Amino acid sequence: MADESDPFACFGESEDDDDDNVVVEKKPSSAFAAQQLIEQTNKRMAEKHDDIPAESSIPSGKQNELDNEESSSILSTFEKIVLWPKSPPLYLGPVELVSSLTAIGGGRGFVAKHTLPAGTLVLVEEAMLTWSDEQIGKKLDFVSVQHILQHPQGNGFFQDLEDFHPTKADVDQQNEEEANSIQIKTMMKLLQEQEYPDHDDRITDLLRLSQSQNITCRNGQIPNKTDLFRTLLALRYNGLETGIYRHAAMLNHDCHPNCTKYKPTMFESSSSSNSGDTTTGQQPPRYYSEVRTTRTVKTGESLTISYLPCVMSHASRRRH
Repeated sequence: MADESDPFACFGESEDDDDDNVVVEKKPSSAFAAQQLIEQTNKRMAEKHDDIPAESSIPSGKQNELDNEESSSILSTFEKIVLWPKSPPLYLGPVELVSSLTAIGGGRGFVAKHTLPAGTLVLVEEAMLTWSDEQIGKKLDFVSVQHILQHPQGNGFFQDLEDFHPTKADVDQQNEEEANSIQIKTMMKLLQEQEYPDHDDRITDLLRLSQSQNITCRNGQIPNKTDLFRTLLALRYNGLETGIYRHAAMLNHDCHPNCTKYKPTMFESSSSSNSGDTTTGQQPPRYYSEVRTTRTVKTGESLTISYLPCVMSHASRRRH
């Protein structure tokens, strides 16, 4: 029986756990292959986990039907949303992104589509943007906004950040009577009047930079001063130790979270097994971060993480 004091006891006592018993004849070459391996691992987790209730006397087919009906009933109370359809994660598990949660975090977040055992992999994602060398070790500042504006994909990043809390829509259409709007207005005011009261020259330079880089808002308009401050606030609200993640940003914070996000692990493509000669078609390694449940998560329950520094990757997690 798994040690209840260690939510990762189901993984085994060392790096030579069940994950290493999957026979893979060649390196993954596509997201589909990666998803198959992930689903196999999740299936084994569910089969051997101890805190899932024992099977009832109801035939498995009928039980599955009842479970599906219950899940559908619970999920029907949420409003499903889709963000960044052109930038999906490498893997998204049995979770649903909804917009009808509490006002905290913008009222959005992932919920479980069915009961998830501890250790279930729910998300594998590459950072949208990693921090620049100038930003590392310092308070998150306009240097990161500049980093976005100067990035080759800066226009896409800038527009994608419109959906991060606080969203551009929320800032542009603040409602004095809504608690979430009051909080956003307060934070924007503090940012502009207390932290950056004498940064007009800095803002002017960033606005000029955005124009020179052909940065536009999603509605086609040129960014203004409020857009730059909102972008910085969105980075502060959603930034994690290793960068900005689109989908992980939809996991709300909790001091006692039911999920944990691991530091990125290198994932090499099948074409990168040659030497470092770029003429061979070698692809640079990519770094993906995974999110796993740390306890059983019930159907419809919100998935949460701690926004404090994430723990080490899957391979070294037994040290924590």
